[in-house]
Amino acid sequence: MSSISLLVHKKCNLSFLWDPWCNRQTISASFNSTRLSHRWVKEFISNRHWVLPDYVPAVIKTSILGISIEEEQPVFTWEGSSNPSYRNFMALFYSQYDDVVWSKYIWHKKYALRYACYAWMAVQGKLK
Repeated sequence: MSSISLLVHKKCNLSFLWDPWCNRQTISASFNSTRLSHRWVKEFISNRHWVLPDYVPAVIKTSILGISIEEEQPVFTWEGSSNPSYRNFMALFYSQYDDVVWSKYIWHKKYALRYACYAWMAVQGKLK
């Protein structure tokens, strides 16, 4: 998601391979190593400098060395808001989908789920 950023600092508990901390990409997308699969980003930082193993490819090292190591701060930030809410996240998560006007008549928050399911099945022509 473009609104979410993961920042690196010396005590950062991000997964080295699996979290998208390196230019919003995971390291595993371009290099996968079993030696790195259970390692944290903070294990490769010493005195606010990167200390990377020799077996990491030069292209990936260059990308990582371009990432600054910040002072201690929140690792997870939401761009555009200093105090994000669940509503912000849900709005972004569903922003790619079209707004369906009639959905509020079926999926109303005060209806019992079984009635909503029956209404949905009726709209789909699935009831006998």
